[in-house]
Amino acid sequence: MYQHNWKYLIGYEVGGNVNQIWLNGVRIHAFAFVARDTAVSSITLYVTTASNGGIGVGNFRVEIFPRDPNNNNLPDTTGDPIATAYNSVPINATGFYTIGGFSSHTLTIGERYWLVFSNLEGNPTSQNLGINPTDTPVNADTNWAHALATYSTSWAYHGTNRLYGGISILYSNGARDGYPANMVGTDSLTCYGNRMLGVRVSIPQGVSISLAGFRMFGARGGSGCTIAPRVVRASDGQVLATGMPIPGNAELGYGSNRCHFFESPVDLPTGDYYVVICNPNGDGNSSNYYKSSSIVRFADGNAPLPFGMRYAVYDGTSWSVDTQRVPRVFQLIIEDIEVTGNGGSSIYYPRHRILS
Repeated sequence: MYQHNWKYLIGYEVGGNVNQIWLNGVRIHAFAFVARDTAVSSITLYVTTASNGGIGVGNFRVEIFPRDPNNNNLPDTTGDPIATAYNSVPINATGFYTIGGFSSHTLTIGERYWLVFSNLEGNPTSQNLGINPTDTPVNADTNWAHALATYSTSWAYHGTNRLYGGISILYSNGARDGYPANMVGTDSLTCYGNRMLGVRVSIPQGVSISLAGFRMFGARGGSGCTIAPRVVRASDGQVLATGMPIPGNAELGYGSNRCHFFESPVDLPTGDYYVVICNPNGDGNSSNYYKSSSIVRFADGNAPLPFGMRYAVYDGTSWSVDTQRVPRVFQLIIEDIEVTGNGGSSIYYPRHRILS
């Protein structure tokens, strides 16, 4: 049996939504970040609910404040804001919104700051927005500062490792923290028979990887079915490797993360590949299957995931790739990466973690 000595976990992880909170006042929600550049260009976030027309132009305010010197988990809003921006379009429906045009400001790279959100409508308790915070254990990998705060009579810590409405921050140098994404619930796509599901990855020019396996969030349906990891070359549909199988009775009926391994590492040079779950024994059906369980939706098809990861599904006849959705968790378990020439300049590793 091959003994794995993998070194890298490259991919993404988005946690589940927690209870919706309402933007129904002035300076009522705050989200912490660690500056990656000296200025914020814009933010993008996901609005779950817009009540009674939502918020009109200029009435959604975002301010940047320093952290409280006496409590790193809270903002200090006693002085003037460092910078301010307002919405330029109405926020009146479910969806992603970008707020830019921050006033001139200078941040200290590596310092912790807070985005503070306000509803300036005349009747904010009626005309407001619902935001779903999202828990995830790996925010720090993109320089998040692990904190969301809400205000009632004073600022209060809302939760660790908690994002605000799938928020992402774009800096003036082009760097981005987080993904403009929202965890949108149950996935109806399934794996059984000759169906497969996972992600398409694109290995850029001048780069090759040695793939030991991958980590994915999913669950069985019914009694489940035998599942195994598989790599398929996109250009011709050739199966390059099928890994160690897991029987249906060993799978959980609720969503969970599981690592799937190949018996020996699979070398993937430059090119496109489908890295997926398959049903190698063909013992599943429409009542007994495996599913990715939860999906994440992006604001657009340009979210900078590692190796251009996108949702890939084989329906038994053909492949389809969804540019705006991915499974909730998908991380490549990589034994080695080789970069030649300048090819590595196009790799984006927001979840690059050395493990051994």
